[in-house]
Amino acid sequence: MNRGPRRVYFIKPIGMDGPIKIGCSVAPDGRRATLEQWSPFPLEVVAEIDGDFGLETRFHCAFAESWRGREWFNVTPELTATIEAIKAGSFDLDALPAKPLNKGKFRKPADRTYCTDEFRYRMSVQGRIRHRLDLSERLDRILGHRHYSRHATPELYASKRDEIEALFAQANLKAAA
Repeated sequence: MNRGPRRVYFIKPIGMDGPIKIGCSVAPDGRRATLEQWSPFPLEVVAEIDGDFGLETRFHCAFAESWRGREWFNVTPELTATIEAIKAGSFDLDALPAKPLNKGKFRKPADRTYCTDEFRYRMSVQGRIRHRLDLSERLDRILGHRHYSRHATPELYASKRDEIEALFAQANLKAAA
């Protein structure tokens, strides 16, 4: 079902300067209504322009310095001027970055401290054994746990690595990387 062209929209709380959400939807007012369900403030669409997710990303990159989180941005004079130009129909798309920047440059880095070698090995075992009930029961016996994936720690997996790899070798499953 084609509901029409996508539009890049700018939403903010009514009566406040910001924050401003820059998003993309075929129905910006419907998106506003959805966001308003969890927002402590009533929201309004302050501007919208024809465009797709690529254009949305270009707007995100243009205002990366004022990024708050997700698709929300602090108000800046540049963002306000852009919204006014869009409303007036005079915004020049060439003013946006032509090629989106790497989003990682303005997103908070993910916390990956939990990704120890033991954790990676546990995930590797679980991925290789998925949908193999015959092997999962044998793995439960090796680990000394019922429902191995919920109770065994990554350290337990690592300490039983030789036995687990022998089980996989017997079943002709790929060895751990």
